[in-house]
Amino acid sequence: MSLGEFEAEVARRAIRCFVELAYPDGNVPKNRAQFVDDLDSATLEQILAKTGVEKLPQESSGATGGNALRIGNAWYPHMKMWIRPYSEAPGFVLGVDTHDDLGIKPDHPEWDQVQQLKARNLELARRIESRWAEEGLPTQEGLLRRYLSDAQPGSSEGDRT
Repeated sequence: MSLGEFEAEVARRAIRCFVELAYPDGNVPKNRAQFVDDLDSATLEQILAKTGVEKLPQESSGATGGNALRIGNAWYPHMKMWIRPYSEAPGFVLGVDTHDDLGIKPDHPEWDQVQQLKARNLELARRIESRWAEEGLPTQEGLLRRYLSDAQPGSSEGDRT
């Protein structure tokens, strides 16, 4: 399996996990169904060319910022799955952007509803990233745990691949 095929398979698995948890009843809106339609045969390039995929800003190091897929969830259409490059194997990392920092102040009449939305989105994001970790997919938390584990006394610095 080539690196591109590996990355595509990881992206497909990550999208499946995201969608299963974000739309537990299986009712994916038409404008988000494109992320699961033909997923089994999609290349990474095809996945990243879909409507609702954004290029993330370039990092200060000059590295590409990656991509964000606006998959949404059953109650909020703006939640995103992101794929960012990473300097160590497997070369990228996955994450969830709840995309719900709406800038609403505590005196706003909808403050309580927004806080409930944010809490619900955060809980879903944690479940998605936990599922990814269970599936062996690269998450920030997983990479951090691996790094910290490798940095423990008696571990070899060269083992961080």
